[in-house]
Amino acid sequence: MKTHIILLLLLICFTHKALAQSGVTIHFSDNSQKNYFLDEIIKISFPENSIMFQASNESTYPLNSISKITFGTISALPENKSELHFEVFPNPATDFIYVKGYFTEQFRYSIFNLQGEILRQGMTNTSEAISIAAIEKGIYILRVGMYSLKFSKI
Repeated sequence: MKTHIILLLLLICFTHKALAQSGVTIHFSDNSQKNYFLDEIIKISFPENSIMFQASNESTYPLNSISKITFGTISALPENKSELHFEVFPNPATDFIYVKGYFTEQFRYSIFNLQGEILRQGMTNTSEAISIAAIEKGIYILRVGMYSLKFSKI
């Protein structure tokens, strides 16, 4: 029964991925946890009373060791603002935004409207501008990794 519930939750998560899902956290009975980005998960299976996540590596966890599974959304921000590893500027912006952070190479970004629809996504680095000229004035969410920030276009 637990397998069916987990499978149903994962199915819901993946079918609504474009509408603001960003990550899966597995919470274990020993209070440890493991995070996965939804974009990185290739396959999920349930071999012999366990759950297997195939991402960059394969990890298998016994179902009886899992206390809960949670799904992060683009609007979820860390409780401690100092945990944010990037900022967007200028904010508000007109035609371009820049991302400043602790990135050593290119990174993936997504821009969402407040309805959770992806308006723009791609790869960039901290020295490249991201064009927002084609989107209307309003409030948007910029997601980089599991972190999201709000910005305004004027």
